[in-house]
Amino acid sequence: MKKKRMTRREFVTAASGVGLFASGIPSAGFRRAFAQSSTGARSHTHEAQVPTTAFNIPACAWSRPLGKLPRVGLSPEEAQHPKNFFGFPGSNTPARVKKGIPLGGIGAGNFMYNICGSFGPWVMKPGRYEERFLSQAAFHIRESVGTKPARARTLATDDVLPAWKRLDVGDADYHALFPKGWITYKGFDTNISLEFFSPIIKENYRETSLPVGLFEFLIHNPLKTPAKVSVMLTFPNAPYTGPRNLNPSPLRFLQAGLLECSRQGLSNSFVQDGIVSGILMRANDPTNPPETQNSEWCIATDRPTTHLESWDGNGDGSEVWKTFANEGRLSNGESGKSTTSPSAALCVEVVVAPGGNSKIPFSIAWFFPEVQFGKGTRWSRRYTEYFPAGKKARAFEIAQESLAKKDIWREAVEEWQTPILTCKEMPDWLKQASLNELYYTTFGSSFWENGCITKPKEFGNRPGQHISFAAESIDFAWFDPLDVRHFTSRSYRDLWPEIERDALLTWADFIMNTKDGHCPHDEGRADGDPIFEYSGHISPATFGGQTWSDYSPKFIQCVHALWVKTKDEYFFQEAWPATLRAFDFMMSITDSDGLSRRSGSEYERPELFNAVLWMGSMKALQQMARHRGDSVLEQRITKTLKKTSETTESTLWNEKFGYYQYNARRDALMADATLGQRFVDVTGLEPVLDSNRLRSHYHQLFKRLVAPLKDYNGDGIGDMGMANCLNPDSTPAVGVAPMIGLIGHMFNVWTGVTYCTAANMYHWGQQEGDPALVKQSLQAAWGAYFQTWRNENTAFWFSTPEAWRIETSTNFVGPQYQRPRAIWELAAEVCNSSIR
Repeated sequence: MKKKRMTRREFVTAASGVGLFASGIPSAGFRRAFAQSSTGARSHTHEAQVPTTAFNIPACAWSRPLGKLPRVGLSPEEAQHPKNFFGFPGSNTPARVKKGIPLGGIGAGNFMYNICGSFGPWVMKPGRYEERFLSQAAFHIRESVGTKPARARTLATDDVLPAWKRLDVGDADYHALFPKGWITYKGFDTNISLEFFSPIIKENYRETSLPVGLFEFLIHNPLKTPAKVSVMLTFPNAPYTGPRNLNPSPLRFLQAGLLECSRQGLSNSFVQDGIVSGILMRANDPTNPPETQNSEWCIATDRPTTHLESWDGNGDGSEVWKTFANEGRLSNGESGKSTTSPSAALCVEVVVAPGGNSKIPFSIAWFFPEVQFGKGTRWSRRYTEYFPAGKKARAFEIAQESLAKKDIWREAVEEWQTPILTCKEMPDWLKQASLNELYYTTFGSSFWENGCITKPKEFGNRPGQHISFAAESIDFAWFDPLDVRHFTSRSYRDLWPEIERDALLTWADFIMNTKDGHCPHDEGRADGDPIFEYSGHISPATFGGQTWSDYSPKFIQCVHALWVKTKDEYFFQEAWPATLRAFDFMMSITDSDGLSRRSGSEYERPELFNAVLWMGSMKALQQMARHRGDSVLEQRITKTLKKTSETTESTLWNEKFGYYQYNARRDALMADATLGQRFVDVTGLEPVLDSNRLRSHYHQLFKRLVAPLKDYNGDGIGDMGMANCLNPDSTPAVGVAPMIGLIGHMFNVWTGVTYCTAANMYHWGQQEGDPALVKQSLQAAWGAYFQTWRNENTAFWFSTPEAWRIETSTNFVGPQYQRPRAIWELAAEVCNSSIR
């Protein structure tokens, strides 16, 4: 008989967790947010005086002068123009470097407020990345002080309408620490800064799903005379998806069938409820597909405002700019012009006393409650549980709530970030990257459903279960391949364990549906029928005609890790049949010596990689079998584990070089080979390899796969990350992996592998009291960080790729990739070690 499914409250209470990042206690901000009504408090009042003169921007935030774009990527003719491994520009368009903090919750449809102060790129539907920028969307400032002429500026350096007076490059500084961003402006007599964020909150499944972005201007007057300042937000009744990107990569064919989704019958209307005023922008036309029919945008504020309900977004912007620049207010009507691009504007004017401060908030909300994939299946987005479709002005309701709860939400974000920001053992670059790499959680084509509209769910259909996934990358449009998700599961376990639970139970359903019990490759692809048609990979779950050997152990490890963290018996019982079936499948492909010599992902005969994953999963399964009281299974596992361990130690340990080698025939050294040990360390199991040998192995990884690579700062240590697989002399181990086009994995540095392996090294350095190994782990990770966030010749920020070549990081593949969130493993290790 099935046990009753735990409620969300019971689940969170039971989630005792492991270490600093795994606390199961909801934050105070989280609790207060849920104590409020869904529409927000109506009695919110305008504060007369703000006690601070500037936002508290953490020192570790990533910062860059506004509008300062690196030369890289601006012209295909440049010698250092990055390109993908196939030799084509791929997704490296001129706008690739124009990134920033994404807005919107998980699965809500997302867009960035970027380092130029403009709105874009966009991923409004999974698998549909667009480098487009809304020229009608911007913030604008008008400042009038004493008898000086008023000045008006558009707070962007690029991508806005021609009539608007833009900022010059460097007139402001952009700061980012996901999910929050800040801009500090220069050149005004008053001190003006902006904070913006979406409520991405730990262990919160409501606010974290919402389609909303909050912006708050802080204006401090250091002068001896009053200052009159107006802030205007302009925004169009925007498209849902736009024209296809230029220069598509060879794999972009996977997005065939994702046609542009029109929005017709556009109309704007001014709305007001209590202190909140906004402009609701709708699409209502019989020709609209379900994805866009009755969809909405809304801009709103809870300050006294003037507005322009509709102006011509196809023009040069002068009709809205002229009145604002001259008067600091709007006409409270329409421009009167007919347009196919009706755009809206809200303006708030304040007088700031000498030495005083004023805050001006704005909200941008949107309501596109459905997602449709290539074969026509339609899903409701997660937030429709809280804001059901079918009622007008939902976007206004969301904006209204966000303005009422912005301080609670901000506090809740700061609360879950505080242990990271205050961790003395963690260098600032690691704090910065571990938070900013989480951008992919929302912007990586995230999907999170609240039910299938067109047919019954075949998988993941338990009461209260909500399926979620992300794309592998911009160029690889299949969703949540488990080999990659294995690296990122820690961030979900620590921050949103219910998402991890529901995802693993969906995978359990897939495994129970396969003929032989193998774990599939992915959850489907964008142009197909995700979830209903899993394994949408171009070589479905196979390589060389064989099922990849690493998926089933990875599934077992993920199940075990979540169970150890949450002690969720319902999850354990639901996942157990698939876990056991995955083990039986692995036993069917395991030789008498305990090793599987099948392909592990794209690698050829990676015996060590397979062995460590297999042994790690068996140790996990041993503990679960013991919990079930299944002594027969436990003994069976013990016997196989002993044989696998003996074979590994006797055939793969290389005494001459002091490391475990790639396979019995080749003495190459593989960075990813001890991946299975990561989950063993995290869950407190005994190591699967000899402890002394493992310590030596990690030192050799640094010596041969990190240090010899290109040195950028002159300290004699490579700053490229960790090479995938090299010979003992640190040359590429040609032959260890098949060639896919020009991709040979032995020529690459994988970002996520670097971070995950660094976490292993750090853990083992702490475990064994080896400060040299601890230092080496951070040096290895620093290289991947440097190439992503600091190197002007790559400019991979908010677009971290899967990999770059060991000879030059400007040759890369898989921009905006899922695996780099493995940095969370390293951050957790460093932060947790400080409180032991």
